[in-house]
Amino acid sequence: MKMLATALMVSAVTALPAVGTADDMADMQKERVERQADMRKDTAKHDYKTAKMRCKELSGDAEDACHEDARADYKSAKAQAKADEKSGKARLEAQDEASEAEYEAAKERCEALSGDAEERCITEAKLKFHQ
Repeated sequence: MKMLATALMVSAVTALPAVGTADDMADMQKERVERQADMRKDTAKHDYKTAKMRCKELSGDAEDACHEDARADYKSAKAQAKADEKSGKARLEAQDEASEAEYEAAKERCEALSGDAEERCITEAKLKFHQ
């Protein structure tokens, strides 16, 4: 029974994703933002193709108007995905800058201490601010 519990713990630990430094986490978040934007762009492209196929059922001016509407919807969705990606990256950058500033302030407060208390304070600040 003890071996089973140990095996389960080992498998659970190895199944967890490896999280490294704050830079690794920031890169993962940035990649997530990029993947989300790519998915939105792909969805917009798929929706555009579907709309164009529906437009083929029409004729004349109605077909032309349908194609223009489909193109406008596509461009709008693509632009929104691009804007969301930029704002997501800007938000992550702002969070990083704020965290760095808070870490620097915490380090400065730690310097007012001495000995083990200072070391412990710095260690805690590093953990808190993922340094």
